[in-house]
Amino acid sequence: MSDTNYTTSQDPNVPPALDPRLTELYLFSSPPITVHEMDNMLRRRSFRYPTFAAVPEFLEVLFPQDDRVTDLIIRAAIEKGLYQPGVNGTGTGRWTAFPADRTSVDTTCDAFVLLANALSVKIFEENRLKPRLIWEIVHTPHASASTVEADYTPRVTASTTGGPADLSALGWWHNVVVPVEVVEQHRVERAVINFVRRTAQIFRGQPNRRFLYGLVLAGQFMQVWMVDRSGSMMSEYINIHESPKDVIRVISGFCLKCDHELGWDLTLRHSTLRPLNPSRPLWECSMFTNDGQEEVFVLYHEIYLCHDEVLHGRATRVWKAWKKIDIRKPIQERKIYVIKDAWVREDIRLEGDTFNLVGPSDGLARLVSYRVIQQVPGQDDETDQMSQGLKLEGVKIDMQQIFQQAESASDGSFPMGTDPLGDTGWLLDIDKYYVDHGRKRPLNFRHTRALLADFGWSLRRFTSLKELLGGLHDAIRGHIHITDHGIMHGDISESNILLTGGPKPNRGLLIDLEMAFEYDKAEPSLDLPRGHRAFMGKEVLTSIPVFDPLLVQRKSRNDHEVVPAEPSSGNYNYLDDEELDDESSDNFYREVEDMSLRRHPFHEIEGFFWVLCWISLTREAPGVYRPPREPVDLIFHSDLDTMGKIKGHIINDASSMEEYVLGNLAPYFSPLKSTLEDLRRILCEGYWNRANLGYEHPSAVQGLTERFLDILEASEASVDLLQPPGDNREVQRRIYDRWYDPIDYAASGINVLKG
Repeated sequence: MSDTNYTTSQDPNVPPALDPRLTELYLFSSPPITVHEMDNMLRRRSFRYPTFAAVPEFLEVLFPQDDRVTDLIIRAAIEKGLYQPGVNGTGTGRWTAFPADRTSVDTTCDAFVLLANALSVKIFEENRLKPRLIWEIVHTPHASASTVEADYTPRVTASTTGGPADLSALGWWHNVVVPVEVVEQHRVERAVINFVRRTAQIFRGQPNRRFLYGLVLAGQFMQVWMVDRSGSMMSEYINIHESPKDVIRVISGFCLKCDHELGWDLTLRHSTLRPLNPSRPLWECSMFTNDGQEEVFVLYHEIYLCHDEVLHGRATRVWKAWKKIDIRKPIQERKIYVIKDAWVREDIRLEGDTFNLVGPSDGLARLVSYRVIQQVPGQDDETDQMSQGLKLEGVKIDMQQIFQQAESASDGSFPMGTDPLGDTGWLLDIDKYYVDHGRKRPLNFRHTRALLADFGWSLRRFTSLKELLGGLHDAIRGHIHITDHGIMHGDISESNILLTGGPKPNRGLLIDLEMAFEYDKAEPSLDLPRGHRAFMGKEVLTSIPVFDPLLVQRKSRNDHEVVPAEPSSGNYNYLDDEELDDESSDNFYREVEDMSLRRHPFHEIEGFFWVLCWISLTREAPGVYRPPREPVDLIFHSDLDTMGKIKGHIINDASSMEEYVLGNLAPYFSPLKSTLEDLRRILCEGYWNRANLGYEHPSAVQGLTERFLDILEASEASVDLLQPPGDNREVQRRIYDRWYDPIDYAASGINVLKG
């Protein structure tokens, strides 16, 4: 979209002409990520989940094989000259195509592909099946200068021989069944991390991928991996020459397992409709509608992907969808639905159950139906079922240390450098990276899917200040509804507030109840804060109160009143700077266990405040990014203690509010200065009252949320649209997004009716 119509203006409410690279483009949720972004994803989230090495009984449980079938294949391999047994049945035999000694990576790849394809053909022949798997070398050495993660491939892959019609238009990751990484001697850590990176890319590119098997080749050794949403595990090392039956067992498993046993999701399938862009396949799934009928939906536009948890964790993915029976209608007559696919921890209530518990309300997204996915009737899709309890038996290793070891020798060229990493040979030293996990059972994740009736845009996609304030106002109404039913949202953020473009009272909707919980059952420890921590306040981030109850109550007794003498000033910082900064002072802060500090709905009202601050600090105007600034990083992107301390200062001190927030707003947001300050004062008053009257006292925050809403409503009424002349880029993008249609109707044999 051209920016040629933008003009420079001296009006402080009109942004000057801007670099188009700063404009937000959000048509697709999962553009190629960079190598640096993949690094950050692995560090932040993926390596928090357990990895188990040398898991006993791995092959026996996950790759069961009839010994008679194995013997049949080994005899056929001997007859074909694929395997040469030991002399007179004694000694170690060898696969003739596979080197007996340590050799180069290229030679190992060539030999393995030759062996795996020969075995696969024989296995399919013996089972009278049409071949459906092909092993090939896909490594592209010339990609080493690229900054895009997807340009780096596994050394070898086993891929499906079928799939979408135009395979040439698809990336290497779309049809991978088994990725294979090959170890260079003394670089085993690098190979392990590369395997994890390729696996993450496959999960990103395969929406129908539930779990993944993979191989790591190390000299004459082979190791089988299994990766799912709860973590990873790997088999003991297999000597390829000494254990030919295990090699056959593994290759047979890849050839003969059912699709769902190989990790595919049978309930999410390629659509029979053809896309205009073959590199973006269309998907279909079935969901129940309001009338109780099961309908087929076309998932035509992916609008969200949880990047940090695409490998392990929730892996939330969201699409816009149409009913398939509506495809012949003109696009303006098709209702847009939203379908959300996610993996949910078993200790968390299912989102659909929470929606049903609180019931419908203005300001809250509408759930049509939800289900726990089943690949086999009567059996829920869960990670415990996939791994069959094997993970607990393995040796837990520290992937973060392996990552650091691999990275430490980097010379700046991807994947991880060229210098030897030390004398680690071919095999991973699990004793070196062992961590004691106390035999704790890994998390179990359930696979869920929900159908929602409301489509819209994240709050940060606002088109005007009026829409920003109105959308926030209505979403808070939705929040009041769920807290009236004893439920806290658990993940207040800008992405969980949906702008609909509709009228009041549903201009903004609160969405995503994945992390919701009953707040009257919350533990005093506050739990480790889940969700978007950038929008959490000091008490949730640090378990330290904004105001110390002893000092507040002492001050109130001295002043003979409940709140400070001049609440209108908004400055509750009654301590001197030395006391305020001394967070180790026993007089100023006490441990949370002594104060029964629990997560409270008021904490989430503060979350809405931080959302508004974040948008006002990180945007120049609607749809325009703002270059990052240090105050923004300190408030929203630093460690928990730093974020908590600064946010505490901002809430209880007007000068800190000016220093960190009001003094750093873009000119477009200057009309919101008084609004933000008024909202801060309400929060400050609430935290003071909680410290003075007691955290659970019913009067501590009574009426404050309504005052919060009144301020938003009054501010909305006072602001102008403030759209610069010709600067309607967000409006234009929203129109384009609303009418986006990727279906090739001619190729699909469909005639769309005229509207």
